[in-house]
Amino acid sequence: MITSGIASGIAISALYALSGAGLISSLPLLRPALALCAAVYILRGVCGIPVVFLASGPYARELRERTMFMVVTSFVSCAIGACYTLGLVRNDYSTPLP
Repeated sequence: MITSGIASGIAISALYALSGAGLISSLPLLRPALALCAAVYILRGVCGIPVVFLASGPYARELRERTMFMVVTSFVSCAIGACYTLGLVRNDYSTPLP
């Protein structure tokens, strides 16, 4: 159930990314949605590693043992967030993106 929710969120954020890039028609609340997507990905990237080391519990312990996985996924999340931020900054309704 949780995985379905995460997958749905990622699919919706992908649709907004395509809309922001001008590849599909404009979706409602495009700019706020792009800002929210950027914030979520950047927050995940920046807070992913510290939260794992500050949290307790079996899942946090398991992730601490996979530090390289956490570093890579945090970097990827920050990169995706940067792309959303760039799309948000470049998204000007009067001119199409190159």
